[in-house]
Amino acid sequence: MDVVEIEKAYIVGTSLGAPKALEVAPRHTEKVMSLSANSRWTKTDLFIDLSIY
Repeated sequence: MDVVEIEKAYIVGTSLGAPKALEVAPRHTEKVMSLSANSRWTKTDLFIDLSIY
């Protein structure tokens, strides 16, 4: 966001993007206008853990 000079944004993560949005948003609260995590799950398996994080 800094590179393209975006000051604030609405963060939306769907499916595999939902956990990433939930990870990134708290780290950059000054840049997040709102957060929407859609179609996420409550528990992951090893494959998803290694793929996302």
